[in-house]
Amino acid sequence: MTVNGYTITGDHYFFLNFYQLMDLTSAKKAGSSRLYDFPKFFVGQYEFFHYVELAKRLRMNAVLMKARGIGYSEINAAILANAYNSFRNSVNVLSAQLENYLNKTLDKVWNALAFLNNYTDGGFFKLRQVSDTYTKKRASVYKIINGQRIETGWMS
Repeated sequence: MTVNGYTITGDHYFFLNFYQLMDLTSAKKAGSSRLYDFPKFFVGQYEFFHYVELAKRLRMNAVLMKARGIGYSEINAAILANAYNSFRNSVNVLSAQLENYLNKTLDKVWNALAFLNNYTDGGFFKLRQVSDTYTKKRASVYKIINGQRIETGWMS
């Protein structure tokens, strides 16, 4: 999408319009519950999304060195959720140095998929009948064709 000469990538558009994250300003005091809200636009994120898009177009990998706790796990979770929902037969892999970091980001991906299933009026709805575990999800269902159980569907 381009406005006034500025283009946001598909992943960035998805992040701003279809991904929800915890709003830090909604907590009355430290440790109290926070509400989910859509992300705000930040220039540093805009640049990162373009970096990821360039890496995709050049069929190269991307790496990011950054401080912890500044929201890039949310961005990575949104990129994975977007690929899972937008590209048929996509294989999306998430890795992290420590299992704890991996699990926290996986939670964000699974929350994003649940949000899309529940609140997009079926636009991003994906059944996960064949594989739906904590570490692996597959957008597919079983159908019976000529007495045989066949896996079919989006297959991401």
